Amino acid sequence: ARPEAEEMSRVLEAAWPQFKAFFGAEPKLKPGQTLAVRFFDSRQGWVLGMEADGEKAPENAGGYYSPSTRTVYLFRQPTRYYTRSLLIHETGHQFHFLSRTDNRSPSTAWYTEGVVEHLAMHSWDGEVLKLGVSAMSLEDYAAKALEGLESGKSSLASMAEGALDRPLGAMFVRYLVQGEKGVLKRRFEKAAGEFDRGGANSKQVFRSSIGDPAFFAPRFLAWLRTAQEPFAQVFNEWEMRAPGVYMGEGKGVYSVARVKGRADAIEAVLAVPASGPWHGGLLLDFKDAGDFAVGLVDASFGVAVMRLKAGIWTALAQASCPEGARGPGIALSAARGAGGVKFSAGGLALGPFDFPGGALGLAVHDCALVFKDVTWSKSEITKPAETPPRNKLPDGVKKG
Repeated sequence: ARPEAEEMSRVLEAAWPQFKAFFGAEPKLKPGQTLAVRFFDSRQGWVLGMEADGEKAPENAGGYYSPSTRTVYLFRQPTRYYTRSLLIHETGHQFHFLSRTDNRSPSTAWYTEGVVEHLAMHSWDGEVLKLGVSAMSLEDYAAKALEGLESGKSSLASMAEGALDRPLGAMFVRYLVQGEKGVLKRRFEKAAGEFDRGGANSKQVFRSSIGDPAFFAPRFLAWLRTAQEPFAQVFNEWEMRAPGVYMGEGKGVYSVARVKGRADAIEAVLAVPASGPWHGGLLLDFKDAGDFAVGLVDASFGVAVMRLKAGIWTALAQASCPEGARGPGIALSAARGAGGVKFSAGGLALGPFDFPGGALGLAVHDCALVFKDVTWSKSEITKPAETPPRNKLPDGVKKG
């Protein structure tokens, strides 16, 4: 569709200077020349399109950059955010290869994939794009990387020797370029140069350019616990549009996103749509996908607290939003206290309700809504953050 193609073009235009800043170079193009990207509506179209160009579509993939045709191929994914992430991922490969490696794959897979997986985690509000941020994603690589390290299924030492671990690679790249107050970025750039020239052994480059994996393992783990995505998507489709700004959509159904861990309070401003029916508000309790409660406001400014259990919706309380609060933004809040959870919309308070589950979050029903100024507090987080080890970085790292 034309609007979708135009949006993708704006995303790529906004990504270019950020790619250039990250890689320190850009593809050398002739006047009027552009990079080639082919987008398909379905996997079948993607396969046929690649075959028409003499390429074989890889299995279990949604996109591919072909060095031989210098073209990116991808097809639509289950959500807008994931489709956009895939677009950034594959064009990131294209930009990387054409600007730094003479169109060859770097010598180490965890680095090759890690840089674009890091960049593909983004926020986009239709105008402003930010790459390499802690957002709200279906993949949630931060959580997967943390689970892998804590369970022993993955390790920094194994990755340093060349093992491909996408979540771990993405988050370790982010740690190197953003963590430790930026003092590791020069080490990353040195390693990147070695990998981009090709033929370098991953373990040797890791140790000579970055350092001993055993030294960095506890520091990285401590940082990773502080770099987790704050929300978990219970139902699609959700995304972070900017810091404190989230959009959710449920087509014909409820869709909720919950703050990870037990939450004490949450506040948000619901941006009232210009027209059309809409229902949206806050998640007030969650046991499982068939047992949860929401506090909603609708297009007529009715307010209700609803509970789904055993396939039946029950209205626990209903009222009307005060006249003075029926503006372009409705202030929402939920707080846990004596007696249970209280829900407030536009200054109207309902409850408390006996919701012991500890879950709070955002909710929409059969519409798309934007929530601004989203803040929350938690008495218990998914994994207590640990103070990074105080051992000094090895010699050779200069601050600045």
